[in-house]
Amino acid sequence: MRKKLKVGFSKVDMSGQTIVLDPQLSLHTPEKLWYSTAIRSIDHAIESFCAVAANPYIRANTWQAVRLFFSSLRRTMQNPRDLDARLSSQEAVWLATPGLFRVLMGASHGISYLLGSIGGAPHGYTSCVTLPAVLRWNASVNGDLQRELAGAIGEPGRSVADSLGALLDDLSLPRTLKDIGITPAMIPQIIEYALQSPIVAANPRPIKTEADLLEILELAS
Repeated sequence: MRKKLKVGFSKVDMSGQTIVLDPQLSLHTPEKLWYSTAIRSIDHAIESFCAVAANPYIRANTWQAVRLFFSSLRRTMQNPRDLDARLSSQEAVWLATPGLFRVLMGASHGISYLLGSIGGAPHGYTSCVTLPAVLRWNASVNGDLQRELAGAIGEPGRSVADSLGALLDDLSLPRTLKDIGITPAMIPQIIEYALQSPIVAANPRPIKTEADLLEILELAS
């Protein structure tokens, strides 16, 4: 039976031992794929930074990743052949990873998985929609951490969700559930699975009811 769930597999030595960052090669990457994949990595960085179990090492690296992304992506938009900007984005991806498999992320990741598995939305696009909504919903419990991230972005007087929204607009990326093909008919199954997800359960602001998820999805609408 098809359940439409994302499932992960891991094994010792499953990944490569050496990674080469070559911005020249990235010139062949389709623009929307380059930008949306970067937003997915921003999602990794921000949810790792805000994770309940995050430590100073994770937060130092992911803070720097956010700083580099918000600068380098706009520079790439202005000049797609700016190799220094592309290399900064590649370095930001690396810096965004210390929390992976060390801390559980949160509702942006947990809901994103379901938008992809149930709705067929591309992986990068799902973060464009869920991360601003989850940041707004979580602000009452981790506003101090979000203010630190606002400093990394260089907009200390602005909410991180608003700064991220402006970046998405600049990059012409989707902002709403409708933009990525999520229909009202899909919402009940998304909510059902989300309430069983350990990733959603790890969200800094506890998500316990259907009403909590509906609030987040409304913010993403």
